[in-house]
Amino acid sequence: MQSFTTITLLTKKEYIQFFYRETYRKPAIIVFTLLALYIIVADILDFGNILESSDYFSWMGFVVAPMILVLPTIQAFVARKNMFARPCFQHPLCYTFSDDAVNIKGEGVETTFTWQHVFKIKESGGLLLLMVGKKIGHIVKKDGLTQEQIDFIKSKVVKV
Repeated sequence: MQSFTTITLLTKKEYIQFFYRETYRKPAIIVFTLLALYIIVADILDFGNILESSDYFSWMGFVVAPMILVLPTIQAFVARKNMFARPCFQHPLCYTFSDDAVNIKGEGVETTFTWQHVFKIKESGGLLLLMVGKKIGHIVKKDGLTQEQIDFIKSKVVKV
């Protein structure tokens, strides 16, 4: 396929939505969130004498459970702050995809990596995440790509 280019400028709102989608896909986060909600409801029922429980630690519902619920939001805002503190993410990034490599150019950044470095591609909403490390990925908006181009990108990643 002939090389093609797309320009991506991720907004803070899009990044937060992406972060929440990826966070709440993890089974452990879902389980802990449901457990925290259960503890809060049980404490409210216990506080109103609707539920009798003599061994129940009420501090769990008023301290630990809300912290469990708020932790992903704190992480999202810290991650957003860290990401957008870098000047290269405050300006559009130009992704050029070819048969051999991906080239990224932007304000103060220019990098090229071959397809062998991309070990996984995730789709999340209107975004593609090209994973080049366990915790390192490049986010590309799908709205600048055709379905044929998206299929080309996916075909370049060889499952090991």
